[in-house]
Amino acid sequence: SKSDNEIRPASSEQQLAMARELVAAGDKEFQTSNLVDAQIIYGKAIKTAWDYAPAYSALGNVYEQLKQYPKAIELYEQALSVNPEDLETYKRMGCIYEKMEEYQNALEVYSKSLKKNSQQPDIVESIKILREKGRIK
Repeated sequence: SKSDNEIRPASSEQQLAMARELVAAGDKEFQTSNLVDAQIIYGKAIKTAWDYAPAYSALGNVYEQLKQYPKAIELYEQALSVNPEDLETYKRMGCIYEKMEEYQNALEVYSKSLKKNSQQPDIVESIKILREKGRIK
């Protein structure tokens, strides 16, 4: 949670470098569909540097592939609590909410993303499609 982040000291450069290497190694596994190995490696990256947002996003991607959507969303939220500017993570979350048919949540996430950067034609298009399909008011 946010309050935990405020009291935890930031990871050292060494820890962040190690987490980056672990995520890169996890990505290799993920790309060849070794999801279990990727999951383990990304988990190690999070333990190594709790404040390295890409590790949470990467692990979220694994859970998304496994169709464990609530867990994926939880990890994407953790990634955004560490790095609220990560537009790609908002996009992934919105897509998952759509898959779960939680269209209002999808709209909220997409809207937050557009507040950070209005120049996102794909997000604007996603919202337009939700409106056209009558999924949101």
